[in-house]
Amino acid sequence: MFANLHDICIIIDFIMLCETFLSDLNQIMFPLPGNHFVSYNITWCKGGFAMYIRESFQYKIRDDLTMNINNERESIFIEIDQSFHKLVIGEIYRVPGTNSHFSLQ
Repeated sequence: MFANLHDICIIIDFIMLCETFLSDLNQIMFPLPGNHFVSYNITWCKGGFAMYIRESFQYKIRDDLTMNINNERESIFIEIDQSFHKLVIGEIYRVPGTNSHFSLQ
């Protein structure tokens, strides 16, 4: 039998997903109570990212760090502003079979 994670004292702050294949039309179909939902949908045939962020966190999307390089690499980043420090959380995905050398230059 499955239990609610909160009921068994497991609290997950962030869930990151890749290859979501979401669009602006279907992304609302996957709510997770107690979480914000952020997605970066790819307009071509595949890909995309999604993040669930626990509601207690205030965040902003860091578009300046997000990338889509030649449909080979994709990323999404958020910034969490805690009382004494900032935390940047992100997800980077390299499409299988593409160049394994990676540079942000």
